[in-house]
Amino acid sequence: MKALMDNVFSLLTFGLLGLFIGNLVSRLAHTIPTAINAHQRFWCCLSSSLRALRSPLCCVNNSTLYLLRISLPYRFFHHGRCPRCQRNILFESALVELGCAFLFMALAHGTPYSISLVIILAITASLILLALIDAKHCLLPDIVTLPLLVSGLICAYLDLSPQSFSEAIGGTLFGSALLWLPERLFWYLRREHGLGQGDIKLMAAAGAWLGAHILPLVLLVACLTGMIFFILQRVALRNINRHIPFGPFITFSMWLALLEDPFIINLSIRIQAGL
Repeated sequence: MKALMDNVFSLLTFGLLGLFIGNLVSRLAHTIPTAINAHQRFWCCLSSSLRALRSPLCCVNNSTLYLLRISLPYRFFHHGRCPRCQRNILFESALVELGCAFLFMALAHGTPYSISLVIILAITASLILLALIDAKHCLLPDIVTLPLLVSGLICAYLDLSPQSFSEAIGGTLFGSALLWLPERLFWYLRREHGLGQGDIKLMAAAGAWLGAHILPLVLLVACLTGMIFFILQRVALRNINRHIPFGPFITFSMWLALLEDPFIINLSIRIQAGL
């Protein structure tokens, strides 16, 4: 009974942590593009984004108690409005908080408590942030992709990653080349960019964390999910958005590979067996 209560308490703790991180991710997804659109440099963008966290859109998020900044309770119990200023609280913020809480609880339940769990949770939050920004603004900011890449190399150097440092370096180079070459070819043929530089840097970061051997499969899954999304969008909305951000599909595929998802593993085995 005591073990069960301890397990429930730990899951609730990670769920509450997920709410806090989800709130932070949701706010950064708003402040980072604003700072970038102001044409600020890397470090100025970082400082502006962090300062903007204290300049929210409604007084709920301006509470001195960070617990009261979480928008999820207000979404359910105050009809989606701030009880003070009566401004609408974005449904997206509550959804991100709820999603992060669920993912943090699921990851904590299936992963032993160690530094590896902390790393996985941090990468998960970073990938969610990148997916949100790219989906809304078609932008993968250096302020997120570069730290993700560098942290992968550092963890490999400190033996905190399954990849050795040389494998992480090779994965970084291979990941960037994997998207840079088709992007250059598309530019040569059409004289327009088919991929952004952020996609290339994100794939390089995936190589730093995962190694070169799994990257073709990561790209394949990202392309497949992107095609499925395109088809569903065309059927449901009956219109074609010519520019579809690729970042959310890369982040999803990278996350599955990072967790060694059975779908990725089985697909890799079948492809290798076919070869």
